[in-house]
Amino acid sequence: MYGMPLSQALAFALSVAVLLIATEWRRFNPFLVIVVIASAFGLIAGFTTAQVAGVFGSGFSAMIYSPGLVIVAAAIIAGLAEGTGASDRLKVLFKRRRWLSPRWATSFWA
Repeated sequence: MYGMPLSQALAFALSVAVLLIATEWRRFNPFLVIVVIASAFGLIAGFTTAQVAGVFGSGFSAMIYSPGLVIVAAAIIAGLAEGTGASDRLKVLFKRRRWLSPRWATSFWA
C-alpha cells in the first residue's frame, strides 16, 4: 500500500491548519511554529523521539548547507550596496515615489 493512512492525512491537514492560524492570526514566529508542529506530527505519525530528532536534524542541516553560497553572495551584495550608498538612494526613491504606503514607508525606512 502506498501513501499515508487516513488518520495521518487528517493529522497532517490539522497540522497545516494550526500552522496557518498560529502564523497569520496569532502572529507567532513561523520557524518555532514549524518546529513544534513538525515534532508533534512526527510523534502522532508513530515516530520515536530519536527518529523525529534525527529526521529534523538531517533536514535542517541539508537546508542550511544547500543555499549557503547564495546567502554569502547576498550578504556581499548587501554590504556593497550599503558601502556605496545605493541603499540610501533606493530609500529616497521609495519615499519620493510613494510605491509603499506612507505609514509602512515611514515605519520601515525611517
